[in-house]
Amino acid sequence: IKSNMATFVWCVFFLLLGNVVANGEPEVSLAMLGVWGNNMVLQHDKPMIHGVTSPNDIISVVVYREVGAKISIGQQVGSSGFFQVSIPPQEMGVRANITITSKKAGSGSSSIVGVMFGIVILCSGQSNMVHPLSYDYNASAHIAAAGLLPNLRLFQVGRQWSTDSEQALKLGCTDNGTIPNLTPKCNVRNMWRIAHVNNATAAQSFSAVCYLTAQELMRTEYGLDAAVGLIESDWGGSAQQVWHTQEQAISYGCDVSFSPRPGTPCPTGKLMNPTTHMFPGCLYRGMIEPLTYSVRPKLILWYQGEANSNDPQKIPGFATNYTCGMNAMVTEWRKAFDNSTLPFYIVQLSAYYTKTILSNFAAIRVAQAAAADQDHIVNGYAVTHDIGDIAGGVHPHNKSEVARRLSLPIRRFMYGRTFLPSGSARFTGIECSQGSITMQTNAMSLTWGNTHNCSECCNSKTTSVDVCTQLDESSSPPLCLEWASMLATIDGTNLVVKSGEARGVRYAFTNYPECVLFDENDLPIGTDIAMCSTN
Repeated sequence: IKSNMATFVWCVFFLLLGNVVANGEPEVSLAMLGVWGNNMVLQHDKPMIHGVTSPNDIISVVVYREVGAKISIGQQVGSSGFFQVSIPPQEMGVRANITITSKKAGSGSSSIVGVMFGIVILCSGQSNMVHPLSYDYNASAHIAAAGLLPNLRLFQVGRQWSTDSEQALKLGCTDNGTIPNLTPKCNVRNMWRIAHVNNATAAQSFSAVCYLTAQELMRTEYGLDAAVGLIESDWGGSAQQVWHTQEQAISYGCDVSFSPRPGTPCPTGKLMNPTTHMFPGCLYRGMIEPLTYSVRPKLILWYQGEANSNDPQKIPGFATNYTCGMNAMVTEWRKAFDNSTLPFYIVQLSAYYTKTILSNFAAIRVAQAAAADQDHIVNGYAVTHDIGDIAGGVHPHNKSEVARRLSLPIRRFMYGRTFLPSGSARFTGIECSQGSITMQTNAMSLTWGNTHNCSECCNSKTTSVDVCTQLDESSSPPLCLEWASMLATIDGTNLVVKSGEARGVRYAFTNYPECVLFDENDLPIGTDIAMCSTN
């Protein structure tokens, strides 16, 4: 089924080997893998489960629906012992118990209860995705409202890295917290939990951005009582490279010269320093690929980039390699999840308050926008460079607004809400003439607005931007050698800089801008950089 399936299956055999029958064929206790467990949510239009049993076994799957006839599926298992079972599509909200039985003596059976067929959303990235609901400014209100979402289920993938998807074994916990015949025990969070029970304990420790985006979609699209399963697979401090394979990056022409050589084993110990972060594929193999055998998510949410802000780039000010890696990663995930159009939505880097004004985050924001606006690999994104707080450092507390903004392009593009904005307005072009530069937008109106970094910094019509005063025209694209601060004025729906020496404009190009442009929907226009044509 996958290129490394043989390795995966032999690892399963060595771990699950119970005894050998008379003909020398290994007999293996049936084990369900992936996110199998009580209260599981299966994507209703593509439900699938997977596991391993004795070679050439015959398994029987029975889906006992709460309403309607039971569904029985028989399947012959091949010589590998690995199996995938597709269940017929079900209506949203169908409840069921599922039992899988092996025909071979000694292989056993596995049953789960409380299964629902609904919407599955996968959330990934680094610490701003990791930060829990309890971290949000409005945490108490969200926790109190969790009871309004009775069928919201949560699954947190245990943090693990691997050079091979054998780590899938660690994603399948039974009720007693272990996989049959396997040790050590699974992470206690590695099970489906109902969001609202026990004072919303599960919700409090779950990804705030993931939870709140789903809450917004349930409030507006799915219904508050909809069956929604959220899978959180993230790791604080992780760089983009660890979430896709190096082979994929190379095939896309990305620069991997600052990463370890292909085939370098994943590190031991915690991923805590930037050098370790650069090991490609380790978290993809350990925390994403194991899900691909049975999970078919409706959409994916991604919030990452901080760990890549100091990556070497071929062109200073343009994080072109991050865009390349983003495109490679999204394409690899879509192929692995067997859905070439799997919706993928991201959050641009939020504001980061530092004592010195830096532009590392700004370059990543430009790269993230390019993956959507130029390459059209990412379906949409939320601009958040106005959201930040000094106390939170790189982790702003206002996750509620991040989630609201992220839900807008999802609702417009996936659910046809054309009356909603697809996100913030964008810069659409640059016009250079003698004595001025005009950056054009697709907004209907523009105003300057303060960010949390400064409540009295902005004039409603005029503020400062960076302009390029010395351009290296021999580079491709043209490279600015010197930037200077100059006043920019709103002219209708355009941004105009009056300067005879300006050769390009850099807007909101800091980690935490003081003033940003807002469009008619009160959404901030994202960081951008544009150079005048040298022709």
